[in-house]
Amino acid sequence: MTWLELFDYQEELLRERRKLSRDIDSHQVTINRGQGSPHFRKHVRDQTNERKIRDGQILAIECEWHMRSAFAIGGLCFALIGCPVGIWFSKNDYLSAFVTCFLPIVTIYYPLMFCMINLSRSGKVPPWTAIYNADVLMAFAGVVLFRWLGARLKQGPRMRQALG
Repeated sequence: MTWLELFDYQEELLRERRKLSRDIDSHQVTINRGQGSPHFRKHVRDQTNERKIRDGQILAIECEWHMRSAFAIGGLCFALIGCPVGIWFSKNDYLSAFVTCFLPIVTIYYPLMFCMINLSRSGKVPPWTAIYNADVLMAFAGVVLFRWLGARLKQGPRMRQALG
């Protein structure tokens, strides 16, 4: 879906959720007064389940908004890790440089990202706090690598030769 379609779909789901809530409330008031027919309890239970489904769909849309930007930011974070590693390995061994960049991304970034997405879709963690955790971790690692490489390069030509 496009961004506009996501907004429209969320509005539709919110309208359906409000209608379900009004229906549940009106039937529950009737049940509480003792005036409801026997099928009202089952109807309220069914409508409550429908509302839970709508809540899950609304959470999935909110997660989708954050996921799109988080995966885009992830590319920048991968570059923040790849640049210092590429400079560090410079012309030595391309395969080692690739593996050094690739393994943290596969073993840390993606499992953390997908775990946080699942937690936020289930409603256990707000999407805006959960989904960007992996990006923040990779950006922090990239900054640490840049600082480490900068400190090594400042130490002089011998260190530059040792690095490259």
